[in-house]
Amino acid sequence: MRHFIWFFCLLLLLASWPAGLAVAQTPSPPESTWQIYTNGNEIISLALSPQALWVGTSGGLVRWDRAGSGYIKYTTVDGLAGNEVRAVVIDPAGVVWAGTPYGLSRFDGQAWTTFTHREGLADNQVYALALDSGSRLWVGTGGGVSVFDGQQWLTYTTDNGLIDNQVQAIAFDPAGTAWLGTPIGLSRFDGQTWTPYQPEGYAYSAVADIAIDPAGSVWVAFNWSSWPHCGGGISVFNGQEWLKQKSGCGYQTVVIAANQVWVGGEGGLERFDGRDWLPVTTDVAGLENDSTLDDVTALVPGPVGQVWVGTRRGLHRLDGQQWTAYLTADGLPHNDITAVSTGPAGETWVGAGPARLARLENQQWTPFTSADGPSLANYISAIVTDSAGQLWIGSDLGGLSRFDGSQWVTYTTEAGFLDNNVLALAASPAGGIWAATNDGAAYFNGQQWVNYTTSNGLLQNTILAATVDHQGRAWLGTPQGLSMFDGAAWTTHTTADGLADNYINALAVDQAGQVWAGSGRPPLLGGGGSNGLSVFDGAAWRTYSPADGLADSRVNALAVDATGQVWIGTAGGVSVFDGTNFTTYTVADGLADNQVTAIAFDPAGRAWLGTEHGLSILGQPLASGPDNAEDATGPGTFTTYTVADGLADDLVYDLAIDPAGQVWAGTLRGASVFDGTAWRSYTTADGLAGNEVHAITFDPAGGVWLATSGGLSHYAGQQWISYTEADGLVADNVKDVAVDQAGRVWAATLMFGVSMFDGQTWTTYTTANGLSSNDTRSIAVAADGSVWVGTWRGQLDRFDGRQWQHYRRADGPVDTGALDIAVDPAGPLWFATQSGLSRFDGRQWTAYTQAEGLPGNTIYAVALDPSGRPWVGVTDRGLAWLDNDAWHTYTVADGLVDAGIWAIAIGPDGSVWAGTTHGISRLQP
Repeated sequence: MRHFIWFFCLLLLLASWPAGLAVAQTPSPPESTWQIYTNGNEIISLALSPQALWVGTSGGLVRWDRAGSGYIKYTTVDGLAGNEVRAVVIDPAGVVWAGTPYGLSRFDGQAWTTFTHREGLADNQVYALALDSGSRLWVGTGGGVSVFDGQQWLTYTTDNGLIDNQVQAIAFDPAGTAWLGTPIGLSRFDGQTWTPYQPEGYAYSAVADIAIDPAGSVWVAFNWSSWPHCGGGISVFNGQEWLKQKSGCGYQTVVIAANQVWVGGEGGLERFDGRDWLPVTTDVAGLENDSTLDDVTALVPGPVGQVWVGTRRGLHRLDGQQWTAYLTADGLPHNDITAVSTGPAGETWVGAGPARLARLENQQWTPFTSADGPSLANYISAIVTDSAGQLWIGSDLGGLSRFDGSQWVTYTTEAGFLDNNVLALAASPAGGIWAATNDGAAYFNGQQWVNYTTSNGLLQNTILAATVDHQGRAWLGTPQGLSMFDGAAWTTHTTADGLADNYINALAVDQAGQVWAGSGRPPLLGGGGSNGLSVFDGAAWRTYSPADGLADSRVNALAVDATGQVWIGTAGGVSVFDGTNFTTYTVADGLADNQVTAIAFDPAGRAWLGTEHGLSILGQPLASGPDNAEDATGPGTFTTYTVADGLADDLVYDLAIDPAGQVWAGTLRGASVFDGTAWRSYTTADGLAGNEVHAITFDPAGGVWLATSGGLSHYAGQQWISYTEADGLVADNVKDVAVDQAGRVWAATLMFGVSMFDGQTWTTYTTANGLSSNDTRSIAVAADGSVWVGTWRGQLDRFDGRQWQHYRRADGPVDTGALDIAVDPAGPLWFATQSGLSRFDGRQWTAYTQAEGLPGNTIYAVALDPSGRPWVGVTDRGLAWLDNDAWHTYTVADGLVDAGIWAIAIGPDGSVWAGTTHGISRLQP
């Protein structure tokens, strides 16, 4: 839960910045002579001691005196490892521990001591803190979990048995056993043995929160945010088995209160009374409307069965059956609740809004605020730190302020500054600063200001964007073109020189030193070029437009990420350029609005995208492609099958057609088979090893094999026979299955390698005996009998029966992480990846990407029709097929039930079956 609070608070902070704000991450000066100014109002974590409330914020750790005598803020100047405090805990001796991205800090009331990787901490990135029954401190980090007994550190990682090194949640059951939540599941550690858990239905899912009830049952909130479909939910472990209690999206927190389980997330609040899940809606007295309990951000049990619920629309308390709502009209400082905590005396502490902390005691609200730094007129338009470590803040109508480490200096027109309306700032490697204003550009060389206007070489006085390249040259974008100053002379660039448009409102310099210029001419200005994106390599300009894959020709913002990719915010979404291709994200992918006005990257590499109607954060690349993919023009009609027609579940992982022509579907909740008239479904109640069926294949005798989350299942017409780890399978979570010409069964498992079954014995292949990675996702048998394996973090592996051969990207495949493999009886193989489609004929590789006409690069399924044509599922872009070297696409507009395709099968009659997130579509030619 603390991660969600951090995420939400940071979102509020960025949402309060002006759209054009540029953020620079620069090291602090080597000498600790700084007095720093930070925002201590963005609340991330809370902890209570008898004397004080300790508040972790994005600007340090704040100690509020519970007697009301004031507060003290601790930052890096005082010895705190980092100003972003993600977790706080207080041990029995009263020592305060604070987790930050730069290490763990300990405060004994007098001095700070920091523990990092050098002192024994597993990793400097600290996510979670907890104390066990022996008062040992457990620290969840990005490199494992570290335990401190007061004298020395003991670290556990995946080498010891931990399921994943990024530990995000920690809880202890009544027996003292530790439960650790990670992005791919849980680990249980009883002091001797590690046990991994990836509950069925949530394999490879991020653990959002853990709560343990008095009976010792472990309740886990999962948030499956890394996949393009909904996969979150709540599971409970009763000591014997995992039970899926609730499926849904956006669950963030789980808490045990008054013998009931409460879960909250982006969709609202629900409680489990031991028998039924009961949504909290307007039927409960006290809630104003359905929206008040949307986006639950905090759940805290209170005394005598009370539950406090923090949402983005107020604070709510349930006492028995009666709801009490606290809103701004009742004295709450702000309705956006980010954190809630109750103290021993019964008082409630609330983090509310972007800059508020409040205490509710005896029905009386007491607000607390803190402010740092100089007061500037209107909003802050830009913040930059120069090479000398000085902080510069520009504001609208307020001029420019500089902090040199000891005092603030303000420059305004009253003091001779060029203009009070500062539009942009850019720091020079030589130590100077460029201030772009409405009346020209001003450069500060450390001693004095030098002004540049049209009278001494500037193209125009209104400057919309500014940047400094690797050679120290200043580039200033104006409504009439681009001006470059090399320290001696000005050079002008306009459409006559190759710019897409003269109206330059965005500039960036990539890692190769190329200058990118974005044109975002307002429509009312009209004329003067085509708009678009231009890049200067030092000799000539090159222009990109929507015909090249750019989302839209109006460019509002530019930024370069740590990998060198260029992000372009446009009027039609955001496009990412990797040096060859554009990938576009729009509202269809989850963007708040297609009008992207600002771009920034946080330390974790996530992209923050400011739009006209909200802020979007991209944690991992979304599975999408450009909006201008070619629509289908071929013949055929679609028929749709869903749960209403008898399908076990609408989320379809795999499709296969048996020799009798029956269609088999592997779904989230079982396997279904269609005989041409009706569907019949099989689940664990019928003998399946697991309900989550990932893959389907058939053996030479006509039997069907299913790869499930609980093992392998085989059906030969009489009954299901299942194979698990107890039988010799290397792991139960099987991602794909294949059968070779000799009838041997090959199983690719998640994270543990490949197993082969010859009918009598099992043989396992891992990195120890030839695989490039144990994290295997696909497996297929080629026409020559060789076995191909697609791995997630390794290479593309081929086994000829004696030895393994590995293929890297340098060898030809567009990507080695094959998610599906199709075998042409004539010999060639086709590999579906997140970077496009590859074909291998035994000697030569051929790549198919957006550059070759594919509607997108993220492909989860590939199949070949009787004529050998490939059909692929392009995530969020529909069903595409290759005909005469041209790609064609079917989308939802053509009758496809959903554009998110996970599986494809081709019938003997040429019918195409597509398994999606929302059912199956059959294309009948």
